[in-house]
Amino acid sequence: MPRILTKIVLLSMLVVSTVLPSDIFNNWLDNTFQIMDSTGASITFDLEMISGFNREVQHGELMIDSTRQFRYRLGPKTVVSKNGIWRTYDERTNQVFIHDPDRAFEDNVLQWLDADKLRAALVESKDIFSVKLLLSNDIPLMRLNFSPDDSSLQTIVVSAEDYQQNITSLKIEPLDPARGDPFLLDVPDAFELDLREN
Repeated sequence: MPRILTKIVLLSMLVVSTVLPSDIFNNWLDNTFQIMDSTGASITFDLEMISGFNREVQHGELMIDSTRQFRYRLGPKTVVSKNGIWRTYDERTNQVFIHDPDRAFEDNVLQWLDADKLRAALVESKDIFSVKLLLSNDIPLMRLNFSPDDSSLQTIVVSAEDYQQNITSLKIEPLDPARGDPFLLDVPDAFELDLREN
């Protein structure tokens, strides 16, 4: 009987060891990019920011299509990038600022749309359900944690010396055409100010 038990344990270890963190990560990438390539994606999340004794949580949403247009909302601010022009709306002041894109911010958002770059950024696997990514030297190391139940992405943790950001409650769905044009900032009563340099 102990030999059978030993064989079962060894077989179980072999099966578990063949599931690599990179496999889970790559499967998640393939599934996510399949959604984004077909209709675009709506990604909702909660962002917890911790710095010293301060802790703040804001709900956010990123809508993006295959042409790299996006709508990013975090708390009271919404940024819409369409046709190379940014419109930023702040609901607290009911103002829209029209301006040239913030390239650093845009690059940070759009790098998540490059599956090859994400695969190349994989630097370490903590365990089967956790991987670390280094997207650039300007961004701290990120840890992505996947669910052991269904391999869905559960959290993204960004840690630096003086702060930590936890992205949780992630939900990725196809863009819903019934919601209308997500890249139209429809706030007719807002005060608009054009800050473009040209």
